[in-house]
Amino acid sequence: MKKFCLFALCLCFLAFTGCASSSQQSSEAAGNIEGTLDELMPKVIEGLNPELALTEQAILSNNFSSYFFIDYIAGSMGLASDAAINAIPHSVALLRLPEGEDSKAVCAEIEKNLDPRKWVCVEAEASKVLSRGNLILVVMSDQATVDLVVKNFEALS
Repeated sequence: MKKFCLFALCLCFLAFTGCASSSQQSSEAAGNIEGTLDELMPKVIEGLNPELALTEQAILSNNFSSYFFIDYIAGSMGLASDAAINAIPHSVALLRLPEGEDSKAVCAEIEKNLDPRKWVCVEAEASKVLSRGNLILVVMSDQATVDLVVKNFEALS
C-alpha cells in the first residue's frame, strides 16, 4: 500500500511539473515579453526627446478607448506615456492582453480605428500599431519618435 501511495504521489508531481513547463513553453512560443508594463515602458520610451515632458498614466476601462480606439477588453492591462502638454501630439501606449485574446485581430481593430487627431487641435505626424505575443504597442507622434519607439519595442526581450 505504501508503494502504491508513493507511486501515485510521484505521478502527481510529474503531472504538475509537466503542466508548468508546458505553460511556460507555450508562453515563450507565443512570443510573450516578460515584465510588468511599469518595467517595460521605460525601455520603450528610452532616448525620447526630454522636451516632451512625459507623464505616465494607467489605462483603465474608463479611458481605454481614448488610447486604443476600441472597447475595453476585460482582463487587459494598459499603461500610457503622454506629453504633459496637450498641444503636442504624442502618445505611447502599451496593452497587455489576457490569455486567449487574439493579438493580431486586436491590432487590426486598433489600426482600423486609430485617430491621429485625438488631440482635436493637432495631429500626429506618424503612428504605428505593433504586437509581440500578448503585448500591443500603439504610438502616435512625429516620425522620428515613432521610429525610435518601434525600434525600442522590437528590441524588448
